[in-house]
Amino acid sequence: MDDMADKWITDWEPSTRFVHYTRSNVGEVSPDPSTPLGWTFAWEGAFAPGWADGTIGTGAVFPHEVEGEHPPVLGHFGGRLYINLSASRMQAVRSDRMTVKDFDRAFFGSHPDVPEYVPHPDDDQPELTKKMNEHMARIMTLSEWPGLAEERAKIDAIRANRPDFSSLSNQELVDHARTLLPPMRTMFGLHVLLTFAGAVPMAVLGAVGDAIGDPSIAMRVLGHVGDVDSEAHNIELWEMSRFLRSSPVLTDAFDRGTDDLLVRLRASDSPDAEAFLRRLDAFLFDFGSRGTNEWELASESWEIAPTLVLKYLVSLRRQPDDSAVSGRKAESEANRDETLAAVRAQLQSSPELLAQFELGVATSRIIAWRERTKTSGTKVTNEARVVFRELGRRAVADGHLDDWRLIYMLLASELDDFASDPAKFEATLKKRKAGYDELFDLEPPFIIANGNVPPLSQWKRKSDSTSTPTGTSQRVTQMVGTPGSSGVVTGTARVLHDPYEADHLEPGGIIVARVTDPAWTPLFMLAGGVVMDEGGQASHAVIVSRELGIPCAVAVTDATLHIPDGSTVTVDGGTGTVTVH
Repeated sequence: MDDMADKWITDWEPSTRFVHYTRSNVGEVSPDPSTPLGWTFAWEGAFAPGWADGTIGTGAVFPHEVEGEHPPVLGHFGGRLYINLSASRMQAVRSDRMTVKDFDRAFFGSHPDVPEYVPHPDDDQPELTKKMNEHMARIMTLSEWPGLAEERAKIDAIRANRPDFSSLSNQELVDHARTLLPPMRTMFGLHVLLTFAGAVPMAVLGAVGDAIGDPSIAMRVLGHVGDVDSEAHNIELWEMSRFLRSSPVLTDAFDRGTDDLLVRLRASDSPDAEAFLRRLDAFLFDFGSRGTNEWELASESWEIAPTLVLKYLVSLRRQPDDSAVSGRKAESEANRDETLAAVRAQLQSSPELLAQFELGVATSRIIAWRERTKTSGTKVTNEARVVFRELGRRAVADGHLDDWRLIYMLLASELDDFASDPAKFEATLKKRKAGYDELFDLEPPFIIANGNVPPLSQWKRKSDSTSTPTGTSQRVTQMVGTPGSSGVVTGTARVLHDPYEADHLEPGGIIVARVTDPAWTPLFMLAGGVVMDEGGQASHAVIVSRELGIPCAVAVTDATLHIPDGSTVTVDGGTGTVTVH
């Protein structure tokens, strides 16, 4: 750690204009320290400039405010991604359609450490307010986002036409990876643009709910927007689990564990085994880019580690057929329709509020578009991931590295040199890996205020702390976070730290996790409810919870520490309240 006492090798300097940063709501984007290659290739080469593109596209900032080598829309400290809170808030500060409070609620939840907004002399920009209104008026007229279908088709074609890596030299592999940077940037820019736009329906509907004394309206209206791409893999997994349950051969094979399951199935002459493998191959082609920490190149996607998919099926096969996803979705859709009719009737005598309500309803389609950009963005990112995995595999096969994962300790600027002479990098990469591993023991500050980034030597270490929540050693019986998905449910809490280790989650159980991403959502089909330490109302997991019709509460601070595993809890997703019995 000596060479990183003050900062890590890939850390940025903080912005002097937009000075507040937060880890809030960043868990599903980048929960762990970024690898050097993941940060310098994918983030600096595509995602960070794409984030700036998307922010500019909203009309909330001038290009000169967020462009540059290190766009101040985000930060990187201690190897961790930080959202620039000050820059993000321009979406509300320069808007006449939502307040900073509404924006914070949608994106950052109700965490007590989120600082109050303090105006900056350059914040007030009427020209940009006009641009934002024009942007939103345009969105109101759209039934589909312009160009999104075409961009998705381009990325699908990239996946379908993946080259035969065995025919490429090391340098050609690197060159191919670089061709993926433009579509990675484009899709991430669209993702950010639609993420910010997605705050509008939540903020507008939340304001209507506050005005008529029913804060649950937003969650009930957004309970089923439909056509959500990030839900598609869940539906197919459900259908695969039904096939598994119906087959004695497959049931017996899964009963014997997943470690060598694929080997046993491939050796079987059972028609059911053959049919299952065909279906699994198709699933991995369509959805193999998914997994935990999907924007990190070093993460294991389902294509790379298909056993992870089998672990979902181990859990899902316990769910009875009468818990079919289609039934839960239909109920969620019916609840939404009922809410729409009731609120419209209630607002007939308040035309201004009714118009505001209709704005929120009309813009809810943005949520589905946003999920589409995440699905396509992670698909093209996985194409880069498998390139570098091949480069690492070759280095091991040729005796230059003893672990292919060391490839992720490279900087993007070192790729050409590594391609021509990988042997000279082993000592450097091993030393870098030792420093990188130490980053996991550091507790990143939740807020970086006023651009004051403490030296890493002053960051708290997880190994020096206890598991007792800050400020209390007493049993907590009730916690209040942020509403995620409406509904009330009581069940057995299961505190989970890994979506692939959920053997003790029974049907109807309550998932309690620090943060979730789309890799967790297959378990939502088994769960009765979800509680998260972190997250906001715009998180992917919350959107899927609404589509499935299960209660969800987010930003329930220290829930994973306060809620004992196996305890009985009640989750009220409409109020964000969690009660431990």
